[in-house]
Amino acid sequence: STLANGMADTFDFKLIKEAYETNPFMKEVYAGKREYALDSQLYFLLGRCEQLNPQNFKDCKIAISDYIMDQELVYAGLWLDKIQLDLYKKVNSVMCKSAVEPAVVIYLKASAEECLRRIHLRNRPYEQDIDIKFLEKLCSEYEKLFEKFSRCPVIAIDADEYDFRRSDEVEKLGKQIGYYLSKN
Repeated sequence: STLANGMADTFDFKLIKEAYETNPFMKEVYAGKREYALDSQLYFLLGRCEQLNPQNFKDCKIAISDYIMDQELVYAGLWLDKIQLDLYKKVNSVMCKSAVEPAVVIYLKASAEECLRRIHLRNRPYEQDIDIKFLEKLCSEYEKLFEKFSRCPVIAIDADEYDFRRSDEVEKLGKQIGYYLSKN
């Protein structure tokens, strides 16, 4: 989110942010109430499909988002039981067809320890008890996702080494992305 905000400000991109703060089920899921996990995933899926509707990009040259549709299945695989996951995959498959495709993906790789540190800095109350083991599994699942990701170029960045609150680091990455965007 910090990088997406910085890129939008620096390069005047349209900013599309995940609506995590409006998801009424997320706090319950993070509190261990798995019965709300499917509701939370569907909330995010519907919101992302609405945000990434091609109609929203008619007058937009470049947009940047702090998520990609594919991450839905990463989280669903961690939160949902088998029956819920099978149902979710079917709904996801149909819904994602209506979303615009990314031209390039920036994969911010960070260690579970660094993610936990940033979570504590971000200070969302419902996230403060996240377990390091959960973050390790999440990092592993993202690795698997991007090992086989082929729909567009992926720029993998060691996020442990960057501070995207710094405009010079945002500009440097923006120049790398510009190369890929100029090809489209």
